Amino acid sequence: MTATTVHSTAPPRWRMLGRSWLRSALATVLLLLLLGTAWEVAKILSGSADTLMPHSWQILGHLTEKTTAGQTQFAYVAGEWLVTLRNSALGFLVGATLGLVLGVVIVYNRLVGGALYPLAVLAQTVPIVAIAPALVLWMGTGATAKVVVAAYLTFFPVTVATVKGIQSVTPQGLDLMRICAARPHEVLLKLQLPAALPMIFVGLETAAGVAVVGAIVAELPFGSDSGLGLVILTSWQFYSIQPESLYVAVLASCLLGIVAVAVVRMMRSVIPAANEPTEAI
Repeated sequence: MTATTVHSTAPPRWRMLGRSWLRSALATVLLLLLLGTAWEVAKILSGSADTLMPHSWQILGHLTEKTTAGQTQFAYVAGEWLVTLRNSALGFLVGATLGLVLGVVIVYNRLVGGALYPLAVLAQTVPIVAIAPALVLWMGTGATAKVVVAAYLTFFPVTVATVKGIQSVTPQGLDLMRICAARPHEVLLKLQLPAALPMIFVGLETAAGVAVVGAIVAELPFGSDSGLGLVILTSWQFYSIQPESLYVAVLASCLLGIVAVAVVRMMRSVIPAANEPTEAI
């Protein structure tokens, strides 16, 4: 009787998730307001001119101004924002898939893993600003180079998280699967990957943020015709006469990173096994 009453009065899972997401959104808005206030205080204390450090309301007001093409700055930046979102999302999907497969291979094949893991670490030590221009020259200024750069930055965090997550399975859990005569793919799908989900999602959250960075960096070289990287580059060239454009581009880039990480966190929150470490026994 008591158990039934508790169950009936407990808030549904989706309602709890909705409240959690709402609290996070409100906390983000509050933080942005605090940052805007800190910006104004820093401007007053430093005595910076508007041409160097515009007011926060000037930056926001710039979104309503018209471009030479006749559209508002908001519409222009939003269009380029969507281009970078597409490139970073595709790069994230490619890199995350590659990282997941590579992580499984490293764990299951010690010979191949012993060769691949150092190469993966070595690849991450090369500065992306040195690789991106070369890739753009090889692949052109289209979306392919942007996706490749985003995937390049994405695969390593997912690879490491997958390896560490699979290796976290307890020996007792593996022994139990052997007693049940489970095949290797059954051990992977029914025990190791579910147990590794919390760690994998940590890697995915990191990868979502760096995928955005990779896509923007790949849009920076001269010749790119779309994306937030192009907006940043163009705004930097005209900073002395219109500094608000650069800050709008920076805010748009930050918003894209926030959205990317938030989507991964929302995916994690709806998967029960991904929220808490699993004791595989």
